[in-house]
Amino acid sequence: MSGGTLQETGKSTVQRTHEESLGQLSDLLEKLAEPMQDFSGMRESARLPVCVKLKVTPCNSAYVPVGPEEVVFAQNLSQGGAALIYASEPVSDFLLIRIGRDTMVLRLLWKRREGHFVEAGGEFVARF
Repeated sequence: MSGGTLQETGKSTVQRTHEESLGQLSDLLEKLAEPMQDFSGMRESARLPVCVKLKVTPCNSAYVPVGPEEVVFAQNLSQGGAALIYASEPVSDFLLIRIGRDTMVLRLLWKRREGHFVEAGGEFVARF
């Protein structure tokens, strides 16, 4: 070969893709660490920047599961809702979220792609 990219760098395509994903995740986490705008006049309750792993189950509007449980990360939580970080597009606009002993239902109101990840957020509509 005449000195292709893989030979020059000694890295496989998988290694480069993994490094790119880590770089994008690092950029996203830095963005999340920036001070959030003050929406206190618009919100009923304070929004807390919390990065925690959550187990969520997609469900329909009657709160019946429609897919397998998956792991996501919370970007922020408030009494009224949450913003989550997904590895792929959410399959439903309603999610059952287990937090401690409680199960909450989050209705997604927005979604946006951030590199390899998807941010999604909404309001809590039920608690069991």
